[in-house]
Amino acid sequence: MDGKFVFRLKRDQHGNPVRWKARFVVKGYSVIYGIDYNKTTAPTMRMETFRTVAHIAAVNSWVLHQVDIKTAFLQGVLEPGEEVYMKQPKGFEVKGSEEQIWELQKGLYGLPQGS
Repeated sequence: MDGKFVFRLKRDQHGNPVRWKARFVVKGYSVIYGIDYNKTTAPTMRMETFRTVAHIAAVNSWVLHQVDIKTAFLQGVLEPGEEVYMKQPKGFEVKGSEEQIWELQKGLYGLPQGS
């Protein structure tokens, strides 16, 4: 599996450039179900569940808080026994070992197993 760096210029509410955002994305579109991966999951809450929790919080005068984790994909550990390999990124090859591949320990953007 191969990957590339994606750079995007982030802007504020007035359209002024604020900072560059960079991330490494693997080409997950090239993987084949049943060969490269077997299942994908993305834990999400059903709307009915959220409404129930919000109702219980309102009845009991509880305060609800929302959390957004910016690096969720970078913290996703692959399941035990799951092996994902990728080529070394261009410009980051280890000298003398340019033909070797890396075994990923965590999910990256673009992997079906990433989330």
